[in-house]
Amino acid sequence: MAGVTHCLEEGIYARPATPPRFKLEISLASLDRIMSLDTSMICFGHYGFREDVKAALKEARDQLSLWVEVVRSQLGKGEENLEERIIAILKKEDAAFANIKYLADDIQQREVYFVGNSLKGMKEYVISPP
Repeated sequence: MAGVTHCLEEGIYARPATPPRFKLEISLASLDRIMSLDTSMICFGHYGFREDVKAALKEARDQLSLWVEVVRSQLGKGEENLEERIIAILKKEDAAFANIKYLADDIQQREVYFVGNSLKGMKEYVISPP
């Protein structure tokens, strides 16, 4: 629900985990529900935990919204090099995602694949909203 997170010496790497069949409204509502709870820790299905629960969930919420808006804006410019354009913009506008450069090479390669999968889910959502 709150994406993929790697705690690094240089900060945090994070990205949404939004494969196809992604629905932004459902994801945001889920994050809001969890944010309303009084919890002391969030354990990510994809790596690690954070004790600053509300901040982590707000960051995940903001990141989802940013990524969907970037996908929407870039889809309007055509399909050519779409994924590369989106990733370049996200590396500039999303500090947590930009930290991908601090991941080990094998993890970076894996993440590139899963970023593409997340973008595919967002693209399908933008093209065919609920």
